[in-house]
Amino acid sequence: MSGLKRVAVVLVCAVALFAFGGSFVPGEVQKRAIVIGLGLDFDKDTDGGVFVMTAEIVSPGNGGEQVGVFSKVITATGHSVGEAIFRISERTGKEPSLGQCGVLVLGRSLFGTRNFSDVVDYFAYSDSFKETAVICCAENADELFRCEDVLNKSVSLALVATLRETHKNVALPSDTLLEYARSQRELTKTGFLNFVKFVATDNSDPQAPDKENGYFIYDRIAVFRSNEFVAEVGGNEMRGFALLNENVSGDTMSFTHDGKTYALRVNSKKVGKSYVDGGIRLEVKLQVKLARADSADVGGSFAEKSDEQIPEEMLVALKNFVTQYIEVFLAKQVDDNFDITDFHELLRQKQGTSQELCAMPMSALPVALTVSVKEN
Repeated sequence: MSGLKRVAVVLVCAVALFAFGGSFVPGEVQKRAIVIGLGLDFDKDTDGGVFVMTAEIVSPGNGGEQVGVFSKVITATGHSVGEAIFRISERTGKEPSLGQCGVLVLGRSLFGTRNFSDVVDYFAYSDSFKETAVICCAENADELFRCEDVLNKSVSLALVATLRETHKNVALPSDTLLEYARSQRELTKTGFLNFVKFVATDNSDPQAPDKENGYFIYDRIAVFRSNEFVAEVGGNEMRGFALLNENVSGDTMSFTHDGKTYALRVNSKKVGKSYVDGGIRLEVKLQVKLARADSADVGGSFAEKSDEQIPEEMLVALKNFVTQYIEVFLAKQVDDNFDITDFHELLRQKQGTSQELCAMPMSALPVALTVSVKEN
């Protein structure tokens, strides 16, 4: 049964309760196309430009071989978001119900167009859409949902689980749709969305998470100001930003000292920011743990830890090591002139909002960085 997967049977109860406020009416579920995940791309080359909407829909089986709850992925196009939703309705023969949608994925093809802002506002301020849905982006939203055939389970539920899980390595917290939309309306705020991609694995590989056919990761971000794409941050820059984010826990990275390789884990961090003498004073205090790379996966299991204290000279080397990542990220902010560290917000609290402040380039805000590293 191509494109059709069985979802956990318990989901039908949850869907019914959410959809109908706890008052289940026999036959009503069959009349609705309950959308649990939505993706949007923009095809500028077709018919003057159309939205490509991809929806994962759950519905109960109708008996026979279809027992339980199933999900399937459907794609439709339209010159507006509303028209694309209507086309989904035509294809399913049911009214789409968006109130249970847990994730909204925006494709790169929307970047740099007015369509991006229109899409965000359409869903963020719609009474029929779940404002607590997580929002992210992808190279192509439709292709991301099409990995269902490999993943062999609900793409939307897997995405939500990935985006809401405890943040490991350099993964950053994901905003809800409403949180992101509000950030784009504040003059001194710059927001970001996690870039998600699917990684197919050999399920016989013992390193594959849960030995599944694949999994989602997000190791870079897209930065937006007033819903306009500003920059992409990844690699070492992304790691530096994660080191400045107190909401990210368990950052883990590989560290080499005196010819030996270690897994370095940041167990806790305190980041202090203040506006002093025309610039930003940035203080980063990290508590870390080391393990030999041959005794701990760099992903962060740390099953076998050394009881030996970290020598002072190694702590100095660690400080220089993490400082480099932070400095690379801060340089990226200056080069591409964006502020996802709220430095402008510190200045606004001191001086109030003004056109001069909003237009102030990052190069006009020198940063004095202090980093300290202790063993935990």
